[in-house]
Amino acid sequence: MISSKSKKYNINGIEYPREVPAPEGFPPGWVGIEQAYGEKSKYHGQTYTRYSSLDGKYRLVLNAKGVIEKHCDDNGLDFETEFAKYEKAKAERIERRKEIAAKEAEARGLAKGQVREDMIAVSRQHFGELKGDIVFGFPGWRCRWDLLPDSGQTPKTFTDPDGNEFKLLKDLECKLGTKITQNGGVVPAEMEEMVKAGKNNTEARALFHTGSQKARESGGSVELNAWSSEVQTQTAEERLRWKLEREAERSRLGSGKRLKPRKFFHPVTPSDYNSWNVMLSFPSDSSDTSPDLQGLVALLSSRGFSKKSSLLHVASTGQTEHRYAKALVGLYCLKGKDEESGRPCYQGVAASSKVAGAVVALDRYIYWSARHERWEMGTMKTNKACIAFALGECAAPDEAKPWCLLRADFGSEAPSAAPSILPVSEVKSEPSSNEAPKTPREEVSKKAKHEPPKTPKEEVQVSKKAKHEAVKTPEVAAQKKVGASPKDASVNSAASVSSSGSAAVSKEASASADSGVYHTERIWGYEERTTRRGSDLTERPKHWPEDVEIAQGPWNPWLPSDWGQCKAVTDGGRTVTKFVSPEGFIVSTRSEVERKVGRKLEGEKARIWPDWLPHDWFRSEIARSTDGAMVPIFITPCKTRFLRQRPEVDKCIADGKVGQRGTLLNVRPA
Repeated sequence: MISSKSKKYNINGIEYPREVPAPEGFPPGWVGIEQAYGEKSKYHGQTYTRYSSLDGKYRLVLNAKGVIEKHCDDNGLDFETEFAKYEKAKAERIERRKEIAAKEAEARGLAKGQVREDMIAVSRQHFGELKGDIVFGFPGWRCRWDLLPDSGQTPKTFTDPDGNEFKLLKDLECKLGTKITQNGGVVPAEMEEMVKAGKNNTEARALFHTGSQKARESGGSVELNAWSSEVQTQTAEERLRWKLEREAERSRLGSGKRLKPRKFFHPVTPSDYNSWNVMLSFPSDSSDTSPDLQGLVALLSSRGFSKKSSLLHVASTGQTEHRYAKALVGLYCLKGKDEESGRPCYQGVAASSKVAGAVVALDRYIYWSARHERWEMGTMKTNKACIAFALGECAAPDEAKPWCLLRADFGSEAPSAAPSILPVSEVKSEPSSNEAPKTPREEVSKKAKHEPPKTPKEEVQVSKKAKHEAVKTPEVAAQKKVGASPKDASVNSAASVSSSGSAAVSKEASASADSGVYHTERIWGYEERTTRRGSDLTERPKHWPEDVEIAQGPWNPWLPSDWGQCKAVTDGGRTVTKFVSPEGFIVSTRSEVERKVGRKLEGEKARIWPDWLPHDWFRSEIARSTDGAMVPIFITPCKTRFLRQRPEVDKCIADGKVGQRGTLLNVRPA
């Protein structure tokens, strides 16, 4: 029922469009077609369903009403009667789901109404009324205080070791009462020990009463753990940013979706990774002969993954108890190849624990990161750092080494501030020799004394003002001083760039307070790109075989200048990347190229130039504020501003606002 011309999308390992059963109450002979929104849609990543008849007469009918109308027309039935039957079946289905959800909620201790009050009474019958300082003393529990700018109050949120949050102590008492009732009215031993430990932890009870004051001093949120002396803080600016992101996520998902609990920011830096002894090999070459692995390999081979390079086995030869290592080891199957680099991408798989003979896809991948130019293991999400990586530009991950793994205790300590480029207004000068430095508490007290607390709306205005007061280049500063127009400043800046060439800015240490904070990452232009592209060739070279095509996009930077990169179709119909020698011979891997040329090929760090970016622009990288990861930016020809996304660049050029839109950039004068 799915057209072969339909564009296919793969989301979380599921390929769309796909057939799904028709809803309850539909007439017989219909099937649902679940489709995914395209990349250009604002709903990209979400799905919708259309309906088609099994006999092929009707395709992609919009909704249930349309289906029943066509069914009634074909069979001479009354539409009102048939549609009323469907609505009744739909209402019954919704009611059954609500009943099931309510029973599941009660079983988890999330009861409502009189049942909730009864469960609270059961808990208080055994433990009395629980207070905040007692719950804070439970082993492994944490408490967070959030400062409300308008009222100055600091509401509390308790978090258990499993990450479940309780904003009301009655919710916790309801859950405890439910567990006691499910246990036949007998208090479980571990629950009794937990409450007893909380009542006896006098140090935790004393620390609990300092939480509100700490939140007011920080001006944001503070989270304390009495059992590990762990303190995590979040400034008002970070909290406001989190709220805006949460509102945007709620708007995207809809009111019926449950959002994840808040997480404090933990930027990832290179120092957070340690060396990892790991072996990546094909199952036929692996030393692991366990029945589980061999059975899974046989199952996948029967489903078409029979080629040697279709499966990859990851085995940790050290740090076997490392929590991240345990999450990455196992079997991976070939998911596809990157369009730009032609390198393979593998996805983790495992045997299903519920259905015999079934295979489930896992949310872990081995992939090539074009942004960082390295092999990585992780969730493959753009907003998350990888769990492991290996430097080097080899063609396959089994050739990459050495590997580095995220340290096991990452995320358990208080987060540090992510590296970023700060506005000049935020750079504080050192205190004079005649003035004693103030403690953070004195500074907060002084600020609170002279400034009333800001509302969320005022905080947004302050953040917008700080954005517009970002670090200015010498040209922009001079423009403001003498009253020159932005256009004149852009022209003068562009002239200075063209006269001085596109030499890269050298990395220097952070500037002092009186000179501002400078962008220190390398800036490079079109002439400095290091990769050849398929578009550089107007036609296929004469010495190339006739059954191959020019590989579009950037070529591997390690490829010798007299070699070529092409695309060929295998006997199985798959398109793969190959390499053509000056004599016209075809090889498949980097190691084969090295054997042909008789030397080790070392490639410079690739600098790729997108086809859509004008040649008079520049490129660089900047640290992302949420996790510290380096992300690409696109710098205007005058080097005064930068943009982060292609749509922003396209719109800026289309509107004729180059040099006037984007974030201000401060480049250290030569």
